[in-house]
Amino acid sequence: METSGLFKKLSYPLLLSSALLLSACGGSSTNFTELDRVPPEDPHDHDHDHGAQAGRLLLSAPDDQHIYVFDVKSEELVAEFHLDGVPSRLFASPSHRFGVVVRGGDNGLVNFVDSGIYEESHGDHGHLITDDPSLLDYELQGDRPAHVTQSGDDLVIFFDGNAGAPAFVNVFNEHDIRHGHDPKVLEYTSNQHGAAQLRGEYLISTVRGSEADPDSTLPNQVAVYHLHHDHYDQEELFEALCPGLHGSAQNHDFVAFGCSDGVLLIEEEVHSDHSDFEARKLEFEHRIGTIFGHHEVETFVGVSSGVLYSIDPAGEGAFEIIPWTADEDLAPVGYAFADHGELFVILDNQGGLTLLDTHDWSVHAERLQVTHSTTALEGSAFQLAISGDGHYAFVTDSAEQAVKVVDLDHGEVVDTFYFDFVPHRLVWLGLVDDHHHDDHDHDEDDHDHHDDEDDHHDDHDHDDEDDHDHHDH
Repeated sequence: METSGLFKKLSYPLLLSSALLLSACGGSSTNFTELDRVPPEDPHDHDHDHGAQAGRLLLSAPDDQHIYVFDVKSEELVAEFHLDGVPSRLFASPSHRFGVVVRGGDNGLVNFVDSGIYEESHGDHGHLITDDPSLLDYELQGDRPAHVTQSGDDLVIFFDGNAGAPAFVNVFNEHDIRHGHDPKVLEYTSNQHGAAQLRGEYLISTVRGSEADPDSTLPNQVAVYHLHHDHYDQEELFEALCPGLHGSAQNHDFVAFGCSDGVLLIEEEVHSDHSDFEARKLEFEHRIGTIFGHHEVETFVGVSSGVLYSIDPAGEGAFEIIPWTADEDLAPVGYAFADHGELFVILDNQGGLTLLDTHDWSVHAERLQVTHSTTALEGSAFQLAISGDGHYAFVTDSAEQAVKVVDLDHGEVVDTFYFDFVPHRLVWLGLVDDHHHDDHDHDEDDHDHHDDEDDHHDDHDHDDEDDHDHHDH
């Protein structure tokens, strides 16, 4: 076990910066642990357990058609699965039981890995099940799966399509994954690099209107779609324009979309038998290409060319630069909410972490250098994942073929996991309480950009939401 570099509490202002085929592993075993219906223990009472149930990391390697499952508690690689192609992105399902493995591009594929960790209810108590991981039969196919978002217990995947295949959106939950049910679908008549956010039985999704840039696949409007059995029908198209739309997120009250001239907000008014939605544009001089939100946080975080802004949706709206660093050589490459939305974690391009207090977006603790090297291998940028309890961060160190474990409460590196391959993407899987669902991580290249939409004013900051965003959802 290693310990290094504590975060230092700041008492001074920070200087402003411009800143599937079934493929289970051979043999199987199942462990049962009885869980009482009692509040979780204080995470400080654990001796660097990396989360109450520790969990597992789902990892990929560069140019490798395999996916790997690493058990955090035993510190062992417990499964390896062969895929039909190289995975481009990894996500967790809302409960974190399942890993979502996305292979982008034309003829894209989405696979699902069961972590093997879940709770089996027995009335007044539950059993923690620790089983072998498995690659499931359930899979989704389509051209260019891109933005993946979450809302409550549901996952939303936007398939961009291409010149010969229209875009569509799949909406599904973990029950569908377990039982092989078809997802609910929103179908378009043409392709677009869009985004969608789910609000109950309503899907708030993008539209390429008549005034959209003909040289780009980015949408410029947003519509409300209502669920009818197994598909969504358009119910309302908002007149407010959002040129160069990219990035979406939601919190308790609003859905937000990034625009080349600000942010488009959609506010929901819930009635007993339906919801009404109102669109409102927040004008801004810079393009917001990525946006993050959390159910417990009133403001959003927007990213424009590497500069972070807090976005207050109240009233006429307000954009304020978040001065997270004074070092002009540092740039954000990964983001995550943590600790029930109390913290916003920034991973920078030199392998360091900075924590922000989401109540006022002040720097919560001085930057911690996590990785041994300040330069990642080419094509394998530093990546960030957060444990299900929101108290631990996992950071890839490609130059060392390692993953660093950071205790966010104490601000220190507490462990290092070494691999015989280069860790490329990663996500934490395991058992979490319901109120942790919104603490998801996002990386700058959280989805693939395609040639036919990279031409537009790309500051494109990748800057990707996700995500999220999503919820962030």
